[in-house]
Amino acid sequence: MTPYASLIVRAAAAAATKSAAPAKGGQTAADKAEKARQVIASLRVTRTYNYIAAGVLGLFVLRHVLRQVHWFVLARRARVARETAVVTSEKGSHAVLVERPTLLRLSDTVDTWMAKPLGVWPFTPEWTRMRALLVTLIVTVACLVVDTKLHTPATLRSNVPRAFSRRCGRMAAANFPLLYLFAGRNSVVVFLTGFEYQSVRFYHKILGLLVFLQCFVHTFSYIGYYLNGPGAESLHEEWTEMYFKFGIVALVGGAINCLIYFRFLRPRMYEILLLMHLIGAVFMLVGAWYHRPIMRTWVWAAVGIWAFERLTRLVLHTWSFFALRQPLVNAQARVVSGAILLSIPFPSNAWSGGQHVYVSFWGIQMMKTPWVYGQSHPFSIANASGDTIDHIELVMRIKSGMTQTLAKRVASMYAQKGVESVGVLISVEGPHGGLASSDLRDEGSVESLVLVAGGSGITHVSSILGQAMSQPSRVLKKVNLIWAIQSKEQIEWIRPQLTACQDLATSTSIALSIDIYVTRHGAEALEPGTLPSIEEVVSPGASSSNDDSGLTTPCEIPERKYSFGEEAKGDSFMGPFVRVHRGRPDTIRLLSQAIESDEQRFGRALIVSCGPDTLNEEVRLAAREFDSSVEVQIAKFDF
Repeated sequence: MTPYASLIVRAAAAAATKSAAPAKGGQTAADKAEKARQVIASLRVTRTYNYIAAGVLGLFVLRHVLRQVHWFVLARRARVARETAVVTSEKGSHAVLVERPTLLRLSDTVDTWMAKPLGVWPFTPEWTRMRALLVTLIVTVACLVVDTKLHTPATLRSNVPRAFSRRCGRMAAANFPLLYLFAGRNSVVVFLTGFEYQSVRFYHKILGLLVFLQCFVHTFSYIGYYLNGPGAESLHEEWTEMYFKFGIVALVGGAINCLIYFRFLRPRMYEILLLMHLIGAVFMLVGAWYHRPIMRTWVWAAVGIWAFERLTRLVLHTWSFFALRQPLVNAQARVVSGAILLSIPFPSNAWSGGQHVYVSFWGIQMMKTPWVYGQSHPFSIANASGDTIDHIELVMRIKSGMTQTLAKRVASMYAQKGVESVGVLISVEGPHGGLASSDLRDEGSVESLVLVAGGSGITHVSSILGQAMSQPSRVLKKVNLIWAIQSKEQIEWIRPQLTACQDLATSTSIALSIDIYVTRHGAEALEPGTLPSIEEVVSPGASSSNDDSGLTTPCEIPERKYSFGEEAKGDSFMGPFVRVHRGRPDTIRLLSQAIESDEQRFGRALIVSCGPDTLNEEVRLAAREFDSSVEVQIAKFDF
């Protein structure tokens, strides 16, 4: 017998065997029948809600599968017809190799439009995320109010507010599977849909906040009902019931989970918040399980999804131990201009541009600070892969918390050993992420690549730059890099990568342009003559300002100093492809000029931005003026 049929039988039996007189607690047979009907309606609505969510995810899975098949076909066609492929000058077109199915072309057009800012708010959120938020809210509100109308006269025990309260509780439980599906670094959603991990985390936050609000409304509307109806004494009696106590446990779990949403807390107590987040997740499931038996189906689904994600992570770690790389490796660390440069042994060709890894720090030296021992944090890979590249480079901006503690340890070992770099015992998980939709391979469609970075955001785009230059496609013609930094010494973060890209630019047909904007004046100003081989200008694209790139160093850390001006002499890095400017870049103007100048010579363009919120917002604003031939990707890393 189905749950619906069982509940119908129970409701009919209650109506037939009970008289209309009030039963224990003042509840009549009609009240019980109406309650049973509301339970059936809630099951029907929540099941429909789950079907809608599954259908939407299914469409994204189908889209991802079609894209993968498309890339596979293009790769085969590229190998066969590479010699005869002709790149046309028509805007938005390339060669016969990159002819895309109508469905995927429509999907790309929608993606480009959805990535543009709204332009009507005090801030400029992306359409993509606002779309997800608005659609989720609309569907949720509809599910909360549909079929809550009473079929019997309203009484103290049976009324619309109480029916709405019950529906909130059911909807909160119905969101459990989705909430846990979008959680975790190894979420199956990332694999099946091709979504970026940061986007999946955003949807997880939306669902988490939604579940908490539904639990909150459900709980306090019941409390209000008892205070305004049966009275405080009845509320006290309910409090002694086990179901009521476990309902409070679930609510507390949801509140604990929301603590991690506070941005100012995460850098200061990330590991504590992460542990509390896991505890809160357990509280929610255990509380819902014992609160109402009707919720157990959704709890089982959430537990299964969570267990699968944990098992996947364990399998990947085990595979890493036996096949790919050692679980613990000795990385080389040094402090340069407010950042820790970390070189980690890594298999060749095991990562691609725009990917990131999670790094945990171990070793005896870190045990002196147990609050950061074993912490896992995401960092972008700064260098491109290759046959002869057996390591990854990370740039870890020194802030409060783990990076500050690690920098002090590295500086201390500097002083003790007197060496340029020191060994640090770490473990690596990943790589994750990458370019969202465009591909820089031969079968790709990007002809003009514009990379925008602020501060340590350069690490995300520098690996894309390296891949574009070291593995050039037949279509890519032009690459621009715009980088805003606080001081000229910060160029040392990725100096080897920039040098390699310049060397490659001399042997390829790709037009490379690198513009570096030094934003801090005064003692760290760009002194005339210190970079004799670089064209030093205050260009129309730079705005005179003392603002930094949005990144700060909260403490003074002893570090190895570089005489940048002296090393510049005779260095291949100081080539014709690099220009250094004073002041902040006028991002909107620079991007508009870059895209407008490309329209007659190149087709599809890709803009990738990674940096402070202000810089990303400027890129979004500039994107409002571009058409569908220009794709914009904003990379924002959070933990």
